[in-house]
Amino acid sequence: MDTKPDKIRTWWKIRDISEEIAETVLQHVNKVVKAVHLYWLKHPELDLQKMLDMARYHDTAEYKEKDYIPQQYGWEISPEEKHGREKTVMMELRDFLWEKGQKVFAIWMEFESCKTSEAKIVKQLDKLDAAVQAMEYEKLWYTNVVEFYPHAMKNLTDPTLKNILTILLKKEYPHINTYYQYFALLKCNGDEAIFKEKMEHIYSL
Repeated sequence: MDTKPDKIRTWWKIRDISEEIAETVLQHVNKVVKAVHLYWLKHPELDLQKMLDMARYHDTAEYKEKDYIPQQYGWEISPEEKHGREKTVMMELRDFLWEKGQKVFAIWMEFESCKTSEAKIVKQLDKLDAAVQAMEYEKLWYTNVVEFYPHAMKNLTDPTLKNILTILLKKEYPHINTYYQYFALLKCNGDEAIFKEKMEHIYSL
């Protein structure tokens, strides 16, 4: 297996985001993990541990396999081939890590299948994270990232998450870090009134 500690996400590399600020796979994963926990606080009927594990391992294959992404004229490879290549990597990891590997592979497969309630939410938080990161890059004059907004919105089915992205896209608080706003919205379950009260308080300090 690839032993490099971290890897810049292809999404940002091909858009010429400076290496000093380009998001890595681990940074992305850590933010999805945090988002999962904040979302769960308002939805305790879901299996938190399962969701956290999905968030931690959903991009593990990218450390060895290329992070193939959709291009303007279609995928570099088909979604089926992408899944197959990543599955091969995860099967190698499963066999290498024995019992723990079996658990990691099983949770990765559940995430990929996206049939359970937990998988559907983590998948959406994964997509939403890319849009939030894009907003931060747009503030730095990287205008080639705005396509992430409609792409994320199209993949969101949870009403709260759709509402959160809608609020963020208003860009009413440009001087406040977008992730701070995003996590605040998750904490208040997308309640715009509570969110605005918190943001206005920060502005008044």
